[in-house]
Amino acid sequence: MLNTAMTDELTGLLNRQGVDEFILLFNGTSEEGAFIAMQHLEGKVSAFNQRAEHPWALGFNWGCVEYAPQRHLSLEDLVNEVDQAMRQARSVRTPSRNQL
Repeated sequence: MLNTAMTDELTGLLNRQGVDEFILLFNGTSEEGAFIAMQHLEGKVSAFNQRAEHPWALGFNWGCVEYAPQRHLSLEDLVNEVDQAMRQARSVRTPSRNQL
């Protein structure tokens, strides 16, 4: 699903960060462009959930940050800011059904 959604919008690099954490890096796009791509992916997940006949719903949380060399002196700085953005976004989203 992710491959289809991303090829429809933008090409990105997907990296597994932890057991259930992934980082998607978009090359050559702005924060706004990445935000639009992630909204597109949310739409794909929503459509999947509407078609699925499961007692659970697929879901994910995400944050979006544009790389700024003056602010992100290391990859860790960038990841920490994305993590903070994800937590802020998650606090305003309310899951429907039991999300995995």
